[in-house]
Amino acid sequence: MSTLCYFIFSLFIVCIDSRPFTDDSSIEYLLKYGYVESSFRVRDGIQPALIRFQEFHGLDKTGTLDENTIHLMQQPRCGLPDFETDEEDSSNVRFRLRASKNKWNRNFLTYAIGSYAEELQLEKEGVHLQIREAFNKWSEVSGISFAESSSYRKADIQIDFFRGNHGDGYSFDGASGVLAHAFFPGSGGNIHFDDAETWQLKKPKRTFRPYKQLYQIAVHEIGHSLGLTHSRDKTAVMAPVYNGWNDNIQLSNNDIKQIQRRYGTPKKIKAIVPKRNTPFDASRINFFD
Repeated sequence: MSTLCYFIFSLFIVCIDSRPFTDDSSIEYLLKYGYVESSFRVRDGIQPALIRFQEFHGLDKTGTLDENTIHLMQQPRCGLPDFETDEEDSSNVRFRLRASKNKWNRNFLTYAIGSYAEELQLEKEGVHLQIREAFNKWSEVSGISFAESSSYRKADIQIDFFRGNHGDGYSFDGASGVLAHAFFPGSGGNIHFDDAETWQLKKPKRTFRPYKQLYQIAVHEIGHSLGLTHSRDKTAVMAPVYNGWNDNIQLSNNDIKQIQRRYGTPKKIKAIVPKRNTPFDASRINFFD
């Protein structure tokens, strides 16, 4: 009986985690994530945009709102666009989110956490640990490094959990929609997580609620803070759609290529090996290239 109840309750959670979808929803989605220009009119037809969406995400290019397309559009994802549109101006918030997709002008950055998810108020130490590990994921394969700052105000990258309208003109939409967004270099690099989500540090034994993996999303959003855009490679950390819990987060070849293009390869520590019968002089060790 308990197994049956668990199954029914789990099914209920899966159902409420999927959002109703209409033709208007598809147009709104395609506009929001850069598949059509802001001047789009319904009479222009959405088939080209749907084909572009399907191609980017590796779906059959039917040009219609088929079952697979709708299903993917309903999935939780990052709030940044997959493409830039050509008609944004510098006063537009989304322009600020997407602009300056370059790099920081230095290879050492600081970060600080200003607020915490409601679900994780009693696990702040664990939040700091996972955020640090998320930054390390990028520094391990590139020439950039990070340190947590004791000053939130002075940190290069400020990290917060917010709900709804939180003052940056890019409101969150509640649970199981947009999970987080980040600003590119030149716009501050700050990272915002939607506090309406049920964030977790460890995978729950039983998924009674639509839990979201903080570490996975943090690695993705930090990529944006460093200047990386979304990838069409579904195995990449920078793929825009959240595909569920993953205990083995690895950067793809594409992720590594993109970060190294901006910040170079990791610095190697070189040591001078003394010749035989020559006294070893520690001062001769070269720790930098």
